[in-house]
Amino acid sequence: MRIITTKKTLLAVFFIILFLGCEQEPVNNILVNTDEDLVNDLECPTLNYVTDLDIPDVMGELTARVPAEQSKRTTSKMKYNNVGIYLKDIKEVIAEGGESSYSFALEVKDQPNHIYNLIMPKNSGGKFKEPYIIGYELTPEYV
Repeated sequence: MRIITTKKTLLAVFFIILFLGCEQEPVNNILVNTDEDLVNDLECPTLNYVTDLDIPDVMGELTARVPAEQSKRTTSKMKYNNVGIYLKDIKEVIAEGGESSYSFALEVKDQPNHIYNLIMPKNSGGKFKEPYIIGYELTPEYV
C-alpha cells in the first residue's frame, strides 16, 4: 500500500493533532484579580464645560496675550486676525494634583478641513503655563 504525502495532507494531519491535543479550560476563571484599593484610589481627570464668565482668571490671561487693538470681542467669540476664539463651551480639565487646563475651540478662516483648539494650562499653584494650539486635519470622508 502506498501512502501519498502532499503538503495539504501533512497540514491537515498537523491541525488534527494540534486540536486533539489542546485542553479546554473553563471561561469563568479568566477574570483578572485586581487590588480593589488601588482601583478605588485611582483619580481620573474631571471634565467640565464652562463659559468665559465662570473663569475670569483664565479670561484675564487670554486677553492679556491678545492685543486689544488687534482683536474684537462679542459675547460668544473673540476675533483676532483671521482666528475666532469661542468663549462658550470651554472645556475645563482638572487633573490629579490640582493642575488644570482650558480648551477653547478655534475657527480659522479659510481652513474648512481643520479643527484647532487653544489650550491654556495652569499648574496647581494657579500659575499659567505657556498656551499652545493643537490642530487636526480632517480627511474628506469625515468632513
